[in-house]
Amino acid sequence: MRVGALCAGYGGLELGLQLAGIDTDLVWVAETDKHASAVLDARFGVPNLGDLTEIADPPQVDAITAGFPCQPVSHAGRRAGIDDERWLIRDVVSVARRAGAQWLFLENVRGLLTANQGDAFGQVLDALAEGGFDAEWACVRADQSVGACHRRDRWFAVAHADGAGSEAWGDARRASQLEDGGEPVGHTPSVAYACGERHGGGQDGGEVGCVDGGAEGEASQRQRARQVPVDRGAASVADADSPGRGEQCGSVPVEQKLRSPERGGSQVGWGDYADAIARWEWASGRCAPAPVTDSKLSSRFVEWMMGLPDGWVTGAGLSRSQELKMLGNGVVPQQAAAAYGWLLEQIGEMDEG
Repeated sequence: MRVGALCAGYGGLELGLQLAGIDTDLVWVAETDKHASAVLDARFGVPNLGDLTEIADPPQVDAITAGFPCQPVSHAGRRAGIDDERWLIRDVVSVARRAGAQWLFLENVRGLLTANQGDAFGQVLDALAEGGFDAEWACVRADQSVGACHRRDRWFAVAHADGAGSEAWGDARRASQLEDGGEPVGHTPSVAYACGERHGGGQDGGEVGCVDGGAEGEASQRQRARQVPVDRGAASVADADSPGRGEQCGSVPVEQKLRSPERGGSQVGWGDYADAIARWEWASGRCAPAPVTDSKLSSRFVEWMMGLPDGWVTGAGLSRSQELKMLGNGVVPQQAAAAYGWLLEQIGEMDEG
């Protein structure tokens, strides 16, 4: 599957597709931030098309990824939403159409659902529908879906061109595992509990929904989008095949940390966060780096929290502040893999039905 990446950041969505077992060939990226561009060039080495609003004739691809700017709808910002100059969803869909993409893999913050009293999300659905895309979406938390040590509640969507269902997906949709010899980024547990199948109204639940393609107005699309609370429940991330099994973190094996709250000789006193840290060590297969360097938050520790390979961002020669800004805006690849894997299953079931 040939992929073009819009608003690519450090490439978290692209890593997520690989983790989901999708055979991808990243053809180009579009990123304007010079520091993120440096990381993309170092890790992927593909052409950077720059500002997506100025892409007139993009190279043809099968799929587009886009963690389109969250600042307009984030609770951490002014929430100007559709009035923000960084509100780019229609540009994203327009580039996808010009590139001939049959698939869109999207990501944003959960605040997308409520910004502008719902008008922002209505415009997302409307843009997809006008572009001829059907879509399935879900809000997925990183801690509940893949055992991350932080919540990071995010909205993910898989959109496919009308008529490009599971048959068109073909061999690219495989059994959520990499080909023999592939190098996964950490360890992603089964997605069975990423967006579990038990429906209920728990406070920790998310929402799932869908939208059908077609040239309809925003209000109609908002009415047709369905929101169903999902109770994902709690599930262990321990897995006998985890690459972290038996690895020493500090002076205490990971599995011992999972069995007992007593950390004994651990080199870092994690306090109330000990269980969450141990869980992510187990799931990612990597020991947590020291959280503080020179009395400051370590960007290498944040990189680990985000599920990235050691040095993915921190080995690109950037300053600590540049690294932290990029990591703060990034995507947990394992979380994206779990979300997209589940959404593709839903699309497959709909097509079979």
